[in-house]
Amino acid sequence: MPRTNVMLSEETYTRLQEIPKGERSKWVDAAIAEALRRRAVERMDARRKAAPSVSGTSVEWVRRNREEH
Repeated sequence: MPRTNVMLSEETYTRLQEIPKGERSKWVDAAIAEALRRRAVERMDARRKAAPSVSGTSVEWVRRNREEH
């Protein structure tokens, strides 16, 4: 597993010390993974909101596409 160094505020570091030593890396990994997942969801939501809306169902889209080509 790759290792990395990060800088933490004193408050965050102090609170992290409350977690047992054997669990800290797993806890930090899970927290970062969740934050990255949330960020990805937010970005996808923003892209979806910015995209033009389309009407109809996927079946209708396929039929129109077949008629056009």
